[in-house]
Amino acid sequence: MGIQTISKVWTSRETALAVAGALIISGWALLARLTGGGTRGSIVLEGVLFGTLFGQVTLAASFVALGPLRLIVRLPVALLWLAAVTLALAAGKAPSPIDARDLLVAFAAIFLQWILVLLPLWLLARLYSMRIIHPNEPGKLRGDKQQFGIRQLMALTALVAGFLSASRLLIGGLHWQEPGSSWKENAWIFGMLVVANAVLALPTVGAGLLRRRRVLLTVIALFFSSCIAMLEVYLYGFLRPVGPSRNDLAAIFLTLNWTQGVWVLVIIAVLRAGGFRLTFSLASARLPR
Repeated sequence: MGIQTISKVWTSRETALAVAGALIISGWALLARLTGGGTRGSIVLEGVLFGTLFGQVTLAASFVALGPLRLIVRLPVALLWLAAVTLALAAGKAPSPIDARDLLVAFAAIFLQWILVLLPLWLLARLYSMRIIHPNEPGKLRGDKQQFGIRQLMALTALVAGFLSASRLLIGGLHWQEPGSSWKENAWIFGMLVVANAVLALPTVGAGLLRRRRVLLTVIALFFSSCIAMLEVYLYGFLRPVGPSRNDLAAIFLTLNWTQGVWVLVIIAVLRAGGFRLTFSLASARLPR
């Protein structure tokens, strides 16, 4: 009886949400720790840093598009989530002078990846009435009343664009710590990372959520991550010819992509252990005629 009781407590809805929340908060602490002084020389830690960053953003986008609770709760929670990720990066840089341009580039990359991951997941959620729910969740989803509409998505995109533009104007008069060419190179590199990790998000989320052949899908997703990492090595060398060796770049990008995948798969596994499941309906697909 004792073992059964412990098992029920561990797999309960509340415990799953608590464990997932604790893991997410620990990710914020990890970001703050790794962006502080003394760890930038480590190739593996660089990959873990950016993998954690993009993994958190992927989870935030997945939560808005597919997650439990009502949209009116999911959206502000996700925005606060992204704000916490950005603050963790800023707090980690506190021991050394803050490069405002690099921080803005990272901030823009966070929101851009969030939008790029959110869009395809939102489209799938609309087409197939997809939603992650718990059997005991009140008001289970039936239809699209709690999902995004085109108007809400356009308003959100405009809000983010306006916020980023205002941020650019606000920091325009700050003193930059590095030459002007540095932040432009970083912008291109962050853009490459954002697109690559947004592409990786969909198969990784699918591998965690689908009920059948999860192990096979996970292996395929990790293999795909490795292929994307090799492509990133080539693109990085093209964007910044003078830099780390190809072996170092391969180690960074492999660690980055796998770390993002691990964050997504672990959080989803915790939710599945708590009884959360992905529901969808093929019959509800709104395909163009």
